[in-house]
Amino acid sequence: MKRREICRALLLLLILFGYSPSVFSIPAKVLSEIKDLQHVDLRFLSQCDLDGSSDPYLIVGLVDKQFHHEVAAFARKDKKLVEIFRFRGRLGQETLERVYCLDIDRDGYEEIISFWTSGAHTNVLRIFRYTTSNLSLVFEGSDRNEPELIDVDSDGKLEVILNGNEKSRIFSWDGYKFILRREVEPRKRLIH
Repeated sequence: MKRREICRALLLLLILFGYSPSVFSIPAKVLSEIKDLQHVDLRFLSQCDLDGSSDPYLIVGLVDKQFHHEVAAFARKDKKLVEIFRFRGRLGQETLERVYCLDIDRDGYEEIISFWTSGAHTNVLRIFRYTTSNLSLVFEGSDRNEPELIDVDSDGKLEVILNGNEKSRIFSWDGYKFILRREVEPRKRLIH
């Protein structure tokens, strides 16, 4: 079986298991160009517009032979798929749970949102943003409860909420970075 046929077969399997529709818009030929294809975890596959160019970037989650979890981004350059970014979970101890793209601040550029678990009771949220020519980590927060993204103040932009046992912390994007806006008494999860 050729590599492209294997990719098509994997995508068809994804349909049977109910994976995200954005996965199915990625041609099998594109997937076959990824050098580390055998490490791609198809649960973590998305495409998004990070720089407003309307040329989609391919975002993938990878799990290598030593079970290190990574997030990688690929872009088209001269008709080839080129890796432009890779982030490995801390010390290889973290497990990637979800990765997707979302325009948090409604500026027309999507950010990469990644949820990780570390140890038995720690949830980590990392947000990567395209800045001029590369992707950089613009938010990293962890807590025992799962972080949430929600528009708390109805301004059209999503805030990051870390629901702690003692305090819930609310962070918002100020145009350059996420800043702590306030701490509130803990309550039940805002989104179920």
